[in-house]
Amino acid sequence: MAFKRQVIMPPGRTRLHSPVPEGMRCGDWLFSSLLGPTGGGGVSAGDPVGDARLLFKRINDILESAGGTPDNLVHLGVYVLDDEDRQAINVAWGEMFPDGAGRPARYILNVDPEGTHWRFAAQFTAVLGDNLGKPVFSPMITGHAKGSNQIPADREREVDVMFDNLKSWAESAGGSLANVASVMVYCMQDDGRQPLNTGWAKVFPDTTDLPCRQTLVMRPDGLQEGNFGAFATAIL
Repeated sequence: MAFKRQVIMPPGRTRLHSPVPEGMRCGDWLFSSLLGPTGGGGVSAGDPVGDARLLFKRINDILESAGGTPDNLVHLGVYVLDDEDRQAINVAWGEMFPDGAGRPARYILNVDPEGTHWRFAAQFTAVLGDNLGKPVFSPMITGHAKGSNQIPADREREVDVMFDNLKSWAESAGGSLANVASVMVYCMQDDGRQPLNTGWAKVFPDTTDLPCRQTLVMRPDGLQEGNFGAFATAIL
């Protein structure tokens, strides 16, 4: 079966530069796309601690819009450009989760200077109830053509092949693209976001029924081959 995806977009929020939702509920799983430290209208605080508080408020707004609270958060990934900003994240983290015995899992990774469009960014997973289905996690999905070690020279074609491979993976797991809940995409260049968005719109044309997506730019040699790689989560 396919759990129906429900796009979560808190009031006053839009995704100006990417065709993905703020959050997406699938059964009682809640996933976010990549979130930056901005308030309504895309305005940042301008300092690390203020930005960290905006980031965690953005997380809380998605949780509330989906009917949850910070207690439902189970996993948080944070990506920073400057290692010194980890302390600002820890300040906001401690404010949202003052009980050290009741915090979700979290990791912080340093990323390429073009890795995100903000000083730091995050994506999360939350569990809102017991209607969970079966989560399935993909291996790395690339733009290799089926039965071949070749990656197309054209980036748009590479993206198309990658999403064809995503579809094949979902079907091999017993589902379809309708089961895909969240996709993490790694790009080798920041300008790869445009061909990625073009291919994404072909695969998921209905903007009311989208998986979440996170897009990060990798350091040189971050991918062994090609310009793109993806990991997907599906709910069956």
